[in-house]
Amino acid sequence: MPPTASDAQAHDPKPPTPSTPATARTEPAPPLLARHANATEAALEHAFDRVWRTFRKRPYVGTALAGGVGLAAASLIGVGELAIAVGAGYAAYQVFKNREPPAQAMREALQLERKLGA
Repeated sequence: MPPTASDAQAHDPKPPTPSTPATARTEPAPPLLARHANATEAALEHAFDRVWRTFRKRPYVGTALAGGVGLAAASLIGVGELAIAVGAGYAAYQVFKNREPPAQAMREALQLERKLGA
């Protein structure tokens, strides 16, 4: 006897899928790691924004920090520590106080160091 349509449905290995209600969520929830990464990114962005606003309001803080980093880097390399620290501090002041692009501020600092050293 040939199989009928009801026999084919009875032997179908795939279970029927329930219909999705109209209010059901269409996108899966983001993975736990992605949610933590987004929260971490937002927290870091907020922290860096606060630091940047502090440097803009009080440029001497950023200048001192940049000068210290320049001094530490110059000490590791073994070049004129004071000249590098002053140049980094000058460039940071130009960036924070006068809103110059960092590359332009560094060029000006290097030109100033060459003038003073010559």
